Parts: sequence; structure tokens; C-alpha cells
Amino acid sequence: MEDNGLLHETTCPYTPQQNGVAERKNSHILETARSILIEAHMPKMFWSDAILYVVYLLNRMPSSFHGYKTPLDVLTSTHPLPSVLTLHPRIFGCIAYVHILKHLRSKLDPCALKCVFVGFSPYSKGYRCYHPPTKRTYVTMDVTFSELSMYFHHESNSPLQGEKENIEE
Repeated sequence: MEDNGLLHETTCPYTPQQNGVAERKNSHILETARSILIEAHMPKMFWSDAILYVVYLLNRMPSSFHGYKTPLDVLTSTHPLPSVLTLHPRIFGCIAYVHILKHLRSKLDPCALKCVFVGFSPYSKGYRCYHPPTKRTYVTMDVTFSELSMYFHHESNSPLQGEKENIEE
């Protein structure tokens, strides 16, 4: 760093306010990820998928900082865009029916697996869908989405958002 004329400064431990812009963005991403996990009634084990999904969406939303262009538009004005980044957003946590190829099933087996949509593959053009019974993640474009239904459907009469009501008798 010294060779390039840079001064290395670190922040004091446990003082996020010293790096306000980055901490605010991190906080925004985490709050949004928490919201989509709660809304989809998904277990906390999907927190990393939720974070990646939120960042994917934020990069496709217009920003006043970029003159109301999306960060992705700003990037593509100077660099070619890989096709991985052009997938249409879907509702996080919705039911996704992943098509099973003919050579992987018999005539009487189902044609699709009921999975939960958890995001996009960073390495190939495909949707990431998780199959809870087998704990397997599929990356494919051959998916039928049921965006009006959440995989982890939860009926509750509680006024609390995704929280359990503590009832003492």
C-alpha cells in the first residue's frame, strides 16, 4: 500500500459507526433478507440464500446515485454482461416444480419435484431450487413456478410478523 501512496487505517473494534456507508448498506441487506425469510416462513438455514437474493435484486433496482440507472446497467455500459445475470426475478421461497429429465425417471414416476425457490446460480444460467426431503439443490432453467404459494406455508392468527406468540396459561 505504501508503494501506491495509500494509508492503511482500520476502525476500532465494535464501532460500526466509523464505517457508516458500508454498515448502512450491510444493515439494509440484512433487514431485507430477514423480511423475505419471515414472509416466506423459511427456516434460518436459508439466510445465505436470502442475502444473495437481496443483493441480486438490489443490483437490478434503479438508484439515484447512478442517475436512476440500475447498478447492472452501469456495469454493462463498460463490460459485457454474462447471461447468468439476465434471469427474471421470482418470489423467494415460492414453490418451484423442477422438471425431471426422461432418462432419470420411469414412465410412472412424477415428471417434476416440488421444491422451494432459493435464488440464482452464480456460475450457470439457472434457478436454484432446494428439495427439502432429499436436501438436494437443483440448478436448472427447466422450472415451473407457483409464485402465489410458499413452500413453507404457515397458517397463523397472530398479529406478529412471523413470530411465535408466547401464550401462558
